[in-house]
Parts: sequence; structure tokens; C-alpha cells
Amino acid sequence: MNIIKNKKIVKSFGQHIDQLNTLSGGISMAHVNVIPKKDKMVVRVVAPAVGPESMQVLVEYNKLFVYATLPSAEDNGATQNTVSFPLFARAIEIPFQVAVDQIEAVYQNGELRVNLPYAEDRIVKGQFIPIRKI
Repeated sequence: MNIIKNKKIVKSFGQHIDQLNTLSGGISMAHVNVIPKKDKMVVRVVAPAVGPESMQVLVEYNKLFVYATLPSAEDNGATQNTVSFPLFARAIEIPFQVAVDQIEAVYQNGELRVNLPYAEDRIVKGQFIPIRKI
């Protein structure tokens, strides 16, 4: 039973089981809630058993991407060339009045909260456009 004494083998085996489970259709059921407010939009993400080190938040054009991947295996402090497997991914359309440079993501008590504040000068105020007759 020398194989059990070698913790690297056991750790590697556990990571491979996680990866195979994900490849076979196993997923993390993330709950995503979008809350529109007067001065901002809030995105709340609760993903059981997924820590903040696995989560990523990305803004590209008018989309907010929130996703998590399985952490890659490490051997002797150097990262191996491994493939990252997705645990969950969500794309959320964001309004144009969001101040992208002020977006903030905070992880607390098992919940990721992404605050998307609106820029004051970009808040939409309706206006009728007159129609010209030619």
C-alpha cells in the first residue's frame, strides 16, 4: 500500500476524477441573479463548492462574463501544461450606461457580487425626435 503514502499520487488521482466528472456532464449549479437598481446593476452569483480563486469576471463590449474553471494541477511548484475545465459560465448583457472602469467584484460568505454602477452622464432620459417633412 505504498501508493496511498504518496500524497502526490492521491492528489493527482482526485484531480483527474474531478476532471472526468466535469467531462462526463458533471457541473456546478451556479445561481445567477441580476438586480437592476436606480443607480447601478448588481449581479449575484452563488456557486456551491466553488471558491473565489476559481472564478473569473470579464467585461467585453456589452457583455459581462462570469465563469469558473477547475484549478490546474501543480507539480513541484511549476504549473503543468493542462487543460482547464469549465465548472460554469454565464454571459449577461449590460446596459450602455454602465461605467465599465468602475465595475467591482467582491466575494464574501460564499457569494460573488458584481456591482456595475451607472455613469451619471450616461443615464438615459427619454426624448422625442421631431419628424421633418420633405
